[in-house]
Amino acid sequence: MHSLFDMQAQAGQWKAAQETLDSGIRRKVVSTDKGRALKALLLVERSREAERAGGDADAQALAREAFGLAPERIAATGRLAELQLKAGDAKRAQKTLERGWAVAPHPDLVEIYLRASGESEPLKRIGVVRRLAGRNPDDIESHLALARASLDAGLWGEARRQLETAGGTSPPVRVCRLMAEVEERANADQAKVHDWLARAAVAPADRSWSCTACGAHHETWRSVCESCGAFGTLQWRAPGTYGQILPPEARPAMALPTPATNNNNTT
Repeated sequence: MHSLFDMQAQAGQWKAAQETLDSGIRRKVVSTDKGRALKALLLVERSREAERAGGDADAQALAREAFGLAPERIAATGRLAELQLKAGDAKRAQKTLERGWAVAPHPDLVEIYLRASGESEPLKRIGVVRRLAGRNPDDIESHLALARASLDAGLWGEARRQLETAGGTSPPVRVCRLMAEVEERANADQAKVHDWLARAAVAPADRSWSCTACGAHHETWRSVCESCGAFGTLQWRAPGTYGQILPPEARPAMALPTPATNNNNTT
């Protein structure tokens, strides 16, 4: 049986779902940490809803609350930064992205950061990306972001160095493909290009948006898994890892009350 919370989320009833979640937290059906993360994602959806209705100020206030609750949720970081940028506050958007990158890097955040910087010169964009990457210098996303920026600026050696650091002894698919692009653009060495593409075909899988409840993969983040209908379970992670926050759970949130009683027991 689907939980009441899941049913409300699947129907896009974000405010009602938040009320159900708050009730579950009070009754200790949902842990504080889990409740915090779920509430943040509900606020992200409510922010989107407010923006569609023309309430940009309300949308930003909801996004700010979401980010304050869970800056480790990439969706909350990106949402607030986009709204700050839309409002013309590029510096604040950059600060939001820097805080988010420190705990949960993602390629989409690099794109927003570069837009917020207003920099279009490829060599100068490396410095912009380096500033963001410095908030989490050891994460693979930081090395990949710097490799991409270096590649776009024609700095082949620096691109290779960043990719070698990112890939280690077992480079994942993105590293192999970027290495192939470096060889293509730097030397037009087709033998090396083919070698890296062949390695990409058997390389460890990259991080992706995957559901911790059912394992389904998604091209982009969404609050509700299209496969199993669970809310808040998509995380940016490599296969076999838990991602940024919590290990997978069989089902999140609150069950429907049993028909035979009107108390707070759950099924």
